[in-house]
Amino acid sequence: MEFYLWIILFAAIIYTLATLCMKRSSSAGVGPWRTTVVWNGLLALVSFPCWFVADTPSGLSSLMIPLFISFAFFLGQLFNALAIQKGDVSLVTPIMGTKVVFVSVLAIFFLADDLSITTWAGTLLAAIGILLMRGSNHTERKRLLPSILLGLMSAGSFGAFDIVMQKFGSEAGYAEIVSRTFSFTFLWSLLLIPKWKSSIQKVDGRTWSWLLTGGFLHAGQAMLLAYVLTTFGDATRVNIVYSSRAFWSIVLVWIIGHWFSNNERHLGKAVFSRRLAGSSFLCVAIILATWN
Repeated sequence: MEFYLWIILFAAIIYTLATLCMKRSSSAGVGPWRTTVVWNGLLALVSFPCWFVADTPSGLSSLMIPLFISFAFFLGQLFNALAIQKGDVSLVTPIMGTKVVFVSVLAIFFLADDLSITTWAGTLLAAIGILLMRGSNHTERKRLLPSILLGLMSAGSFGAFDIVMQKFGSEAGYAEIVSRTFSFTFLWSLLLIPKWKSSIQKVDGRTWSWLLTGGFLHAGQAMLLAYVLTTFGDATRVNIVYSSRAFWSIVLVWIIGHWFSNNERHLGKAVFSRRLAGSSFLCVAIILATWN
């Protein structure tokens, strides 16, 4: 397996830890709107040093492209937050796994990639594996459609972000595209401040520690993902390996979930068996995608 795919595997683990921190702060009353603003603010902060080594913007196009990329990233986060708010997490999470399919299709049209049969097989198996990892089968009908539509819109937006990041980031350079894109992402997220339902002073110090820790972890993995996409490309295989975060979520919840007040390890045998089967599909998908 190429070195940059090991970087993505590491990023997937970091993402899972960030999600556990987010769930911990969410259980303490921090809503998705505030989490999005804070996390994007930290992402802009972590990427800010790149401004000092990036070239000065030479024209409107050098700003418009990062503006578009940042909007795709922002929409992905927004649709995901809305899907979780209006639908069921147990359904939204596997639907988000369809991102690997969106990336594969978009790569053909916008990157002119000629995907091998093993990559296509890996994409399909990854999607099936993530679908098997869903939670309870019970979903209220009135919550079913929002979960599906918003989840697909989020996956599509994040897929578009990856493709455009690879296409234009490889030309502009990592520092230039990252500094502008993630700064614009934070500016887009400021539109969500009116949605905050409580004063910022009501968030206690311990909850802030979980929120900020998750935010820095999320920013770190986003920087790694952007680095690989702009430097090495290969968005389809990158996303198949990145989808291993579904597998790591099971492993980490089982081993250290109690550190984050997460009780998912006590779910029934049926759920655990289904997730074990899903993780097996994911492992096979990653092996196929990374097969030389």
